Amino acid sequence: MGWAVLLFVANVAASLLRGRPAGDNPWGAGTLEWSVPSPPPPYNFVRIPIVSSREPLWSREEGTPTHVSGLSAESREGLVTTVIDAIPDVRYGYPRPSIWPFIAALATSSWMIWSIYSTQGFVWGLIPPAIAFIGWFWPGRKETEEALALEKAP
Repeated sequence: MGWAVLLFVANVAASLLRGRPAGDNPWGAGTLEWSVPSPPPPYNFVRIPIVSSREPLWSREEGTPTHVSGLSAESREGLVTTVIDAIPDVRYGYPRPSIWPFIAALATSSWMIWSIYSTQGFVWGLIPPAIAFIGWFWPGRKETEEALALEKAP
C-alpha cells in the first residue's frame, strides 16, 4: 500500500509540474456539464438548454429550438413538463432566498436524531420541521404580487 501511495503522490507531482491544463471538454463528452467553460460560471447556463436525448451535445437536430423560451427574466422560474412526453406544462416560480431552508435542515436533523432515541420523538419531533417547511414555502406578499403581475402580463 505504501508503494501505491508513493506512486499516486509522484503522479500528482508530475501532473502539477509538467502536465498541461485540460480544456473545457477534454474527452469530447456529450452531456451538458461539459458544455460550460472551465471553471464554470456561478450561474452555469445563461439560458436553460433543451435536453432531448441522453447526449444533448451530440444529438442536436437542425431546426429544433436549443433553449427554453418564455420564462420570466424578472423572477426565478423553472419549467415543469409532463412526465411521459416532456411537454411544457407549468411555469414554477421558485421561492426567494431565505433562512428557512437552513432552519428546515436543522429541524429535520434534530427530528431524525430524536426519533432514534425515543418513539415520542418520532411523532412530536415532526412539528418543528413542519413549521419550517410551511415557513419556507409560504408565499410572501412580494412574491404573490409578482406572481399576479406575471399572470396579467400579455
